[in-house]
Amino acid sequence: MMLNRIEEQFLIASIGEKTRAREAWELLISSTEFAEIQNEYLRFLPRIYWNLRSMDNVSYFAQLRGVYRHSWSKNIVGLTQAQILIDGLQNYRILKGFGITLTTGNLGIRSMGDLDLLVSKKSHSRLLQNLNESGFTPIFNVGCISCTKTRWMNDTQTWINTDGLQIDLHVPGAKVPTKLFQHLIETPSNTRYFRGRPFQVPQIEDLIAHSIIHGLNGSKMDFLQSCYRDW
Repeated sequence: MMLNRIEEQFLIASIGEKTRAREAWELLISSTEFAEIQNEYLRFLPRIYWNLRSMDNVSYFAQLRGVYRHSWSKNIVGLTQAQILIDGLQNYRILKGFGITLTTGNLGIRSMGDLDLLVSKKSHSRLLQNLNESGFTPIFNVGCISCTKTRWMNDTQTWINTDGLQIDLHVPGAKVPTKLFQHLIETPSNTRYFRGRPFQVPQIEDLIAHSIIHGLNGSKMDFLQSCYRDW
């Protein structure tokens, strides 16, 4: 997939060399007001702040910093709630956004709206108990067209609480990508700490592989899972 010109400039502003990154940001913001940045580009903003934080004369710097701080505070709330959910679990992995955030240690670089939690079948019932006791309720994802309602509600629930934190619960064998989930739960975790509490996160190469494969489906997903597992 090719990036369009705007996407390319946002990417450069986010991770490019600082002088070039500032030039890309100034070019972007010269054609639009900060408040009018389209929704699909908003996730770049915390990363742009982090990349340009040591630079002078950055347009809308205070607004960029505010977006970063908002992401930081939102993620702190999510991880604090996650501490309660993983209590007593023997084997689990925190995936995708929160997993990468814990691995890098930068809690504000990306705002997360949900927490992907992979649990072993042995830890499944304890997690369901923790979710119920913590005020979470299950919701049915109508986009899961490959799952029957019974199967989804029993094994691959999505939960949400009154604060809007969504938990996407995955169990190896319950849904695709089955092979990768099994690999993630069987491979020794990378323990990361938040406020002195350990969290089980996959190794960095596994985190990246899951994030890439997550967006694929059908035969491509099966092929990539097999290649990654064999490699």
